[in-house]
Amino acid sequence: REDYTGIWADMLKTASANIQAPKNGNLLVLGDKGCGKSDLLAKITECQQHGTGLALEYNYVEVRGPEESTADSSASAKAVSYLNIWQLGGGDNFQELLHTALHPGNFDQSMALIVLDFAQPGKLMQSLKHWSGVLQKHCESILETLSPDAREAALHRVSALKSSVSDIIS
Repeated sequence: REDYTGIWADMLKTASANIQAPKNGNLLVLGDKGCGKSDLLAKITECQQHGTGLALEYNYVEVRGPEESTADSSASAKAVSYLNIWQLGGGDNFQELLHTALHPGNFDQSMALIVLDFAQPGKLMQSLKHWSGVLQKHCESILETLSPDAREAALHRVSALKSSVSDIIS
């Protein structure tokens, strides 16, 4: 078993140190059926239970702040915020459920992770193109509902990412 605890602890510590980080963030996990979404999330959430195969699964992790000394001098960490984790089932039939996990109310505090199955290298680009297209279509529908100022701010935040993804899948 590989130990990713140090990596995740460092990432969460860095995220919690950022004062402007949202109190609660959202992570949407997408990918083909059997690509390893549940295995990855089991490691992130330190949960032994794998996905149940539902169309849309929900879990969360507490993002903890730096360790503090308590009155009895033992070390403890307080929960700073929560990361809501939504996992969309791998089938194309489940795309209509995206609006539950990613909507105008949480759009600015959300990120998406597309999981690819490296055991099938011939399908990597096809899968990446498919899921990035699904995500782009959904995000565009959300952008249409935002006020002009909120839309402009959202477009500014994602423009670099969109450019990077386009370079990869072109």
